[in-house]
Amino acid sequence: MNLRCIPLAFVSVALASCATGPGDFREVPASQAHATLKPGRVVKMILPFEASDTAIVSIDGRRPVYMRWDNTFRIEPGRRAVVLSHLGRSDAGEGEIVLNATEGRTYVAKSDVIGMNIRFWIEDESGGTVARKEVPREPRSRTTPMPVIVPLPAR
Repeated sequence: MNLRCIPLAFVSVALASCATGPGDFREVPASQAHATLKPGRVVKMILPFEASDTAIVSIDGRRPVYMRWDNTFRIEPGRRAVVLSHLGRSDAGEGEIVLNATEGRTYVAKSDVIGMNIRFWIEDESGGTVARKEVPREPRSRTTPMPVIVPLPAR
C-alpha cells in the first residue's frame, strides 16, 4: 500500500463530507434577522459523571450539517419544526418540537429520561422552557433465540 495516498484519500473524504445536498439545512446569513439554536447537555450526577446529550436531527425537515465544534445554528425567526434526538446511555429516541423563534434570541435544546418517557424541551437564553414534549420510550426488542438442531443417530 502506498502511504503517500493516505493523506490524499483523507482530504477527498473530508471535502466530500463538507458538501451539502438539496435536503440539508442551510443557515440564515449572519447579516439577516435570525435566532440561534444549539444542543445542550443535562448533567444528572457529577460523581460518577452521568449526563444526557441532545442532538439536533432536523430543522423544518432539513438535516443540519455538523461542521463546527459547538453545533450552533442560525435559524429564521418564526415557527420552526425541530426534531431532537436523546443521546443518554442506551435510552435513544427522537421527538419533534415546534419552536416559535424570536429574532435575536438564543435557544438551547435539551432532553432527559423521566420514568418511561423521554422528555424533550427547548430553553431560551434565560433558562425558561419555551417548548416541551414527552415521547414514550420504545421497549427494547427481544430477539428470538435461534432453534438448536441436534442430529440424532440413525436407527
